[in-house]
Amino acid sequence: PEGEEVLDEAVSENDVVVEEQTDITTEEPSENETENPVTDSGDETDDVQNSETEEEAPTETDVSFVEDSEQEKPSVETEIQDEDPTVSVGEEENALEDLETAEEKNTAENQELPLQTEEEVLPVVEAYEEEYAALEISASGDYVVKVTDYGADGSDKASDSEAIQKALDEAWGGKVPSGSKLVVKVPSGTYYLDTALGIYSNTSLELDAGTVMINDHLLESMLVNSHRNPDNPKELCDPGYAAHNCSHGGYTQGKNITISGGTWDGNVTDPSQMYTSLISLRHAEGITIKNTTLKNGNGLHMLVLDGIKNADVDYVNFENCVYYTGKDDGYYGEVPIKDFGSYTELEKATLAQFKEAVHIDAMNKIGTEILPLDGTVCEDITVQNCTFKNVLAGVGAHHPDLPNGKTHNNIVIQNNTFTGLKGTAVCVMSMKDAVVKGNTADDVYTFANVCQSTVSLSGNKVTNAHDVASYISDKSTVVLDNENYEISLNFL
Repeated sequence: PEGEEVLDEAVSENDVVVEEQTDITTEEPSENETENPVTDSGDETDDVQNSETEEEAPTETDVSFVEDSEQEKPSVETEIQDEDPTVSVGEEENALEDLETAEEKNTAENQELPLQTEEEVLPVVEAYEEEYAALEISASGDYVVKVTDYGADGSDKASDSEAIQKALDEAWGGKVPSGSKLVVKVPSGTYYLDTALGIYSNTSLELDAGTVMINDHLLESMLVNSHRNPDNPKELCDPGYAAHNCSHGGYTQGKNITISGGTWDGNVTDPSQMYTSLISLRHAEGITIKNTTLKNGNGLHMLVLDGIKNADVDYVNFENCVYYTGKDDGYYGEVPIKDFGSYTELEKATLAQFKEAVHIDAMNKIGTEILPLDGTVCEDITVQNCTFKNVLAGVGAHHPDLPNGKTHNNIVIQNNTFTGLKGTAVCVMSMKDAVVKGNTADDVYTFANVCQSTVSLSGNKVTNAHDVASYISDKSTVVLDNENYEISLNFL
């Protein structure tokens, strides 16, 4: 208003009559008009003012309104210069000084921010992507929990088994809606397990890259699949060993299970203690194990897949498995039990050749004592893009003559790397339509041991095999005489 009074004086001194300006100063301007001093000529100004009294005026943050108004309406400065060129520049500047100050303030408030640099934009994008990923999980209907919310502490050496199991138990406790999946997240840290963890159907156990699970008992596997009694869900159905009485056979003891990320450390401190596997899965289907590390095994297998259908083992590192040096005769098979240091290299290789890091077997008294012993075999299993380093043996099945003439079907072992193996890299026994291709093996005792199987070996590269590259045998010579056996394009 002060600026408008000065403007009136300047106009009257020069005998200039400006109808537009008179119209503006006739009424007291509203607060919004004072903050946005945009004028028009003639009837257009009256129309604007009348419409603003009837409708709510746009706020000062409505940038599009300001820009449109400035494009359509000439400024006061332009009107004065057009109406009376005799007004001096000095008088004009004094008259418009306050209006220009208000106009500049409004313009500054509505100015666009300067463009961000690539370095400024990228962190924002990454943060948004992380948030969006979390939203995707929620939108998918999965129920997400963190083990730290149940008391697990990755910063101390106390046992975390009970707390992590509470999180895993949410899969059957009624919180997870039907048809949804439980996602159990384990943040970075070191977690100690003094009892085995049980993972249920429709569960994804996701370890951060910096998460380490430590075996703090060495008496049983660190992780097994679990299921509840269908007739009494509150009762854990334990297939156990022969003393138990589970009758849920086939692939019914677990479905749709994923294990990913982090490290599972067998933590061998005394190789003479009981030998055990790190992760054991049986009588189940729909298994995914990816982007994780299993290391420091104690003389047996690292990952057990017994009676499993439809499993993918992808980008898993298997590292460092030592010989068991105790006196349990179940470990030695045909190798005589004696002080370990007195074994010949051949005896050590014989002892190691069937201790595969990834063990594939059937549910029978030859392969396992887990109930029920219904002869369920493995089907549709792929082991690919994995590394096997300084382990006893690589991957495969080592029991011929499965009951009732059964075979493991559609086993694919491809694009893996085997280094420093004390026994066999790939063991193919009682398999139908197996594929072993694109693997690389160096410093192994034997690359492939094939028996009673139909298999295609192709595109493999084997160097420094201490015994033979491929050992093909069958007591009945069925493989060589009557089956489709192929060896092609291998570098030996």
